[in-house]
Order: sequence, then structure tokens, then C-alpha cells
Amino acid sequence: MLSRCNLSEFPEYYAKCFDAFKSKSTEPASWTSSLKTILPKLFKCNWDDSKVPTNFKTLSVGCANGDGGDLLICDIVKKFLPESSQKPTIFYQAVEPNADSLAIFRTSADSWAQENSSVESCFQWFTGGWQDYQSETKQDPD
Repeated sequence: MLSRCNLSEFPEYYAKCFDAFKSKSTEPASWTSSLKTILPKLFKCNWDDSKVPTNFKTLSVGCANGDGGDLLICDIVKKFLPESSQKPTIFYQAVEPNADSLAIFRTSADSWAQENSSVESCFQWFTGGWQDYQSETKQDPD
């Protein structure tokens, strides 16, 4: 019988399951392709030049090591943020139960921030699952 559990309580099991999923799935390739085509269209539809925000917030739940398009999102967002006297800021909250994966992502994000100095980047890291994050921060997603 399958029972429901919080996988963040079993990080090794979570990591093995996720690795198995990635090795058998075509989702990462289609996800990346979709991001490259759909995200720019959404930005163009929702923002005219006078309404483009100077800050952008992203919440990534289950980001793993960031290879699922997380930094690609930052690249696409950066293209749409306006140049102004104040640098635009990308706030990025990463939530991941596997600490090893999160450490890999943190290294990649640090490199991305150094290479993209035209924007301020504020990466925040949370080791745990969605339920843990929500109860610790006491926030509803907005």
C-alpha cells in the first residue's frame, strides 16, 4: 500500500527517486524548450514598455541542482527588465529537500550572478520541502 509522506524527511530516497525520474523522463528537454518560447510571449503579452517591473520574483519548489531551467528563467527575465539608473533585481527563492543538489545549484547561481552584473540577483536557499518552507516562512504563495 502506498502511503503519503513528506519526502523532505527522507532526502536520500527523494534524491534517488528524482535521479530515476530525470534519467527516464523527456520532461527536462521539453521544459527548457517551453521556457524559451512561452515565457517571452507571456512577458510581451502582459507588459507594455511602461509597465515592465524593475524587480522580478521567482519561487522554485523542487529546483534540484538548478539544471531544470532555473537559471534559464533568470536569463529570460533579465532580457525583459528595463535598464534604468537603479539596477533591476531578480529575487529567486529556491526550495529543495536535497542539500547536496541545492549546494550544486548555489555554485551555479553564484557564477550566474557574477556573469550578469547588469542586474542585482538575490538568491535565497531553503533546504526542505514545500510544506516545510510554507510552515517556516508562514507565507502563502503570491
